[in-house]
Amino acid sequence: MSLDSARAKIQNGLRDLKTHWHVVRQSWDDPVAHAFQERRLEALEPRVRAAVNAMEQMQEKINQARRHCQDLEFQTDQEPSEEELKQLQQLKKRGR
Repeated sequence: MSLDSARAKIQNGLRDLKTHWHVVRQSWDDPVAHAFQERRLEALEPRVRAAVNAMEQMQEKINQARRHCQDLEFQTDQEPSEEELKQLQQLKKRGR
């Protein structure tokens, strides 16, 4: 599963939970329901936001690494320049 799909799954799960909780609250309105909402549900949203933000940052780092690797691949596909050939010849002469 990619980070994008995992992130969407978490966001959709929270949205669905809120929707279902709204339905449940129409028939459950007592101190226990209030406590559950305050202690559990309201605490969940900032944690989900933090997780989603972290996933977005990780995805950006992965994208940067992929671009870097593609750049390296492109560079290795090219013929060596005159200067690079001279440097290689000098290294061979030195026995490296």
